[in-house]
Amino acid sequence: MNDTAPPYQMLYVSRLAPGMPYGVINDIVTVSRRANPERGITGVLLFDGERFGQLLEGSEAAVTALMTRISADPRHTDIVTLFSGVSGSPRHTRAWRSGYCEPHQLEPLAHDITLRSAALAVFVALVESADVE
Repeated sequence: MNDTAPPYQMLYVSRLAPGMPYGVINDIVTVSRRANPERGITGVLLFDGERFGQLLEGSEAAVTALMTRISADPRHTDIVTLFSGVSGSPRHTRAWRSGYCEPHQLEPLAHDITLRSAALAVFVALVESADVE
């Protein structure tokens, strides 16, 4: 993918599947930190204690293939895609990052349909206040 071209972006929220131990989050982060750069994917994964919110950026093929794997992952449930496409903005991150946000901060994105049109901007603002590495 040309680094100057706007990336294909996908933003989703999901819930940690019932019965899954919190230790799976470390597994997700460990694999993602290794595999996403190999795929040319940047972005941010946030976890609020119950929900995941993730922005994926890269080529359309790489991002949609990863989203297919995430959708089939039994550690995620209630997946809601909030944005997919080319927003016209450059990548929000130069690498793939992860972190934590305050409890239930991702819930409005999953349930408040009035936020859907601004979901990308709301999520990026949330990342700025989160504990992200």
